[in-house]
Amino acid sequence: MTDSAENNDDEISLLDLLVTIAENWVFLVAGPLLVGAAAFAFLYFQPQPWRTSATLDLSPVEITAKLPMMLEGAPPPSGLSIAEIGNGLSIIGDGASAPSRLELVLDTKSAAQAGLAFLLDQLVAAVERDALPSSAETAQVKREALEQEVVLREGIIQRLTEALEAISSAEDFDAASYAQMASTHNELMLARDFKLGELEELLDAPAATALPLVIETEEPSRIGRSPIIITLLAVLGTGFVLLVLVFIRAGLKNAAQNSESRQKINRIRRAFGLKPLVAK
Repeated sequence: MTDSAENNDDEISLLDLLVTIAENWVFLVAGPLLVGAAAFAFLYFQPQPWRTSATLDLSPVEITAKLPMMLEGAPPPSGLSIAEIGNGLSIIGDGASAPSRLELVLDTKSAAQAGLAFLLDQLVAAVERDALPSSAETAQVKREALEQEVVLREGIIQRLTEALEAISSAEDFDAASYAQMASTHNELMLARDFKLGELEELLDAPAATALPLVIETEEPSRIGRSPIIITLLAVLGTGFVLLVLVFIRAGLKNAAQNSESRQKINRIRRAFGLKPLVAK
């Protein structure tokens, strides 16, 4: 009999929950849907930035140094200003070596497309009029500078080698001078070997000089989360909160019918300055 009574109590509790949901189903369905629709409309019509990019056969150092001068006085695209383009521009790359990537973030898709096209036009025009060296010219200048530096270090190393031989063969051998000169000799050899490594990398990469200026462009893409995902989360969260509130309201309503529970509820209401419940 005890087991039967417990099962009956569980059945009644479950039925009570179902009755509460059934009596408030309009509120539980319409509330989350309205909140979801409002969230979707707010997010959809909010201005979300767009990002586009282009990979260039130019080094970031060259672009950073010459781009402000190239943009000065240039007519910007309709609806944009040079300041807007400059604030949304990022130049990404590995220092003085090509390639590099231009990233432009603006408020609309059309603005991002127009802004990037404007930047690329300015860079191409600068290379064509030799205001900005191409990667091939930059590689050639760097290669010549490295070759000159290696030759210079070789000459110094040769003279230090002769000086070390002279000190070691002298009758009054000066150990301190020999040790100091030998240390300088070793440092110069290490520096020369490092420069030789850089020179070999440049000589082993002739294909880089054959790349076009604009290697690749990327279509604009929206930054941020999809409004649909956030809307679904808002609907689910609102539905859960409303369901909890409905059950709390139903529980308080049932508890108010019991004299002992009603006294406790009235104590809580008085603590918050609310009017106590009256038995019906």
